[in-house]
Amino acid sequence: MMISEKFRILLFRLFGRERGLRLWLLLTRFHVLPPSGRIAPMVVYSLDSRCFNCGLADRLRGMVGGYLLAKAHGVGYQIDHRQPFLLQEWLAPGSYDWTPTPGQWTHSLFRARPVVAIDSRDDAFLDRMDYSRQLFLYSNVGMIESISRRYGTTGDFAEAFNELFRPSDALLAAAYPHLHCLGGEGGYVSVSFRFIDLLGDFCEGVRPVLPAEEQERLIGSCRRIILGLHRRFGESRK
Repeated sequence: MMISEKFRILLFRLFGRERGLRLWLLLTRFHVLPPSGRIAPMVVYSLDSRCFNCGLADRLRGMVGGYLLAKAHGVGYQIDHRQPFLLQEWLAPGSYDWTPTPGQWTHSLFRARPVVAIDSRDDAFLDRMDYSRQLFLYSNVGMIESISRRYGTTGDFAEAFNELFRPSDALLAAAYPHLHCLGGEGGYVSVSFRFIDLLGDFCEGVRPVLPAEEQERLIGSCRRIILGLHRRFGESRK
């Protein structure tokens, strides 16, 4: 484990995920040198799995909320999602072009700030957003109700999502064969497991990882559940 990773985990343990991440970003990603050239205000949804993880659905909630905030304040909006994949390889811009352009960004504290909202139970983090700056938003929270209350908007998640995203050609090409194979509603059984850090491949820094033997037992238990469902439904459903 790199020193920076150990330092990040220490900050998380001492201050909690939200405050710890903000401190880590201020110490490692931002600087006090003045920016060169003109810097336009904007909100940049930032997700680098080396410093912050959450599930894809949580990430999409944060992306949509960030977009609605930028829209309410009339500033630009971009999405910087690089890990564990480039978002634009699977979700292309819809009617709004959120394509990341790092050449337009600054991490100078004269003109930029990190805004962290990953464990927020309220909308107090909105008070930290100075839209005259570039705001790098790290968030997994749903903001639509808070935004509607504050700005009198009637934001709708589905509408905003469709303004931001459409399936990329690669995603459509990957999905169509499976949609054809599965058939209509009720023709298949879907199984989902959530392991967080238990198998050691999704590091959030503050969650337990099982020893190797217990990982194997957990995998075996899940496999037995899948085989049991297959025996129960295999003749009638995929």
